[in-house]
Amino acid sequence: MAEAIARHYFGDTFEIASAGSLPSPIKQNTLKVIEELGISTAELRPKHVSELGDKHFDYVVTLCDEGQSCPLPPKHTHLLHAPMPDPVGAVGTPDEVLGVFREVRDKIKDYVFKLFNEIL
Repeated sequence: MAEAIARHYFGDTFEIASAGSLPSPIKQNTLKVIEELGISTAELRPKHVSELGDKHFDYVVTLCDEGQSCPLPPKHTHLLHAPMPDPVGAVGTPDEVLGVFREVRDKIKDYVFKLFNEIL
């Protein structure tokens, strides 16, 4: 979610990349809540941190929550950690689960705007 949101709003100003230590297929609820913002999901795909190679990043933001593995690219200047809950574990009716995905999306969007506005 963070990559799609950051690219959509700040991709003309910053180079945005996202990867994980255990990438898995993108969940349909993730795609749905991103598309609700009018953001295309066509280019999204799970990537392993090794795909970033030895590229240098000025900022690395980890969003992993407690108990999750936070991958780090080998070259970075500033490390920022903003733990976010993983909505994949949400339980309830389909509407309740989708609501959890929306809550996490909105938290990520708020963080992305706050972060990029501080950098700019």
